[in-house]
Amino acid sequence: MVVATKNFILDTSVIVARLLEEKVSNSDISHYLDLFYQKKIHFFSPPIITTEVGNALKSAVLSRRINPDKAHAILKHFMKLPIKFSSPDPQKILQLSISKELSFYDATYLALSEKLHLPLLTLDKKLAALAK
Repeated sequence: MVVATKNFILDTSVIVARLLEEKVSNSDISHYLDLFYQKKIHFFSPPIITTEVGNALKSAVLSRRINPDKAHAILKHFMKLPIKFSSPDPQKILQLSISKELSFYDATYLALSEKLHLPLLTLDKKLAALAK
């Protein structure tokens, strides 16, 4: 379902899939990623996305999906992306993580989506359902 907006909350799962050149099964999300790279839409994320991307790259190296040089190149590319950072209220994150039984990390994206009143792009089915 394509949404008529130019701003979205970007979850780590989505950008990591693109960075690691994995097939994104959700065609709408794939479309939004294409629009982002064409500079036609904007992504917002909490600053923790950088740490999560780095952790995903480390895991990809340790599982031998990519080599360390490729991981460094991908991280360098990621750091240049025009993602706008915004931080939700930590108390709201905690409240959502408890009430929705989410990790504090996932609740951060949901809280930011609620704070900015923007749709959340995620490949996590539970998180996507809660964000609707």
